[in-house]
Amino acid sequence: MAEILLEWRPQYRINSAYLATLMPRFYVNDTFAINDRATFVIAGHVVEGQLTDGMSVSIPFNATVNMMAQINRVEVVSRPNGDLVCLCIDCSVPDEIMLWEALKIKSRTIEIAMA
Repeated sequence: MAEILLEWRPQYRINSAYLATLMPRFYVNDTFAINDRATFVIAGHVVEGQLTDGMSVSIPFNATVNMMAQINRVEVVSRPNGDLVCLCIDCSVPDEIMLWEALKIKSRTIEIAMA
C-alpha cells in the first residue's frame, strides 16, 4: 500500500491597504532629463517610508499597464527652503527619456516598489 503524505499550508491574504503601507511613497515636485548622462530625474520628497538605490519606480499608464524602472541613485539636493530628494533613473536609449517625459508625473504621489 502506498503511503500518502498530506501537508497543510495556511493561506494568507494580504489586504491591499496593508500592502500600501509597506511601499514607500514619493511626491513628485518636478522631473527633468540630464541628456549627456542619459538620466531621467524625478525630484520631490518622501511622503512615507525609506528609499534606497535599487528600488523601482512604478508609474501607472492606466488600470492595467504600469511603467517600471530601477532607481539607480538617490541624491539629496540641499536648498534654502528644504532638501529635495532626486530619484535618478539611467536610461539605456534616448527614446526612454522621451517616454518618461511624456508621462507628465509632476505634482502627484507615486509608489516605490521594493527591489
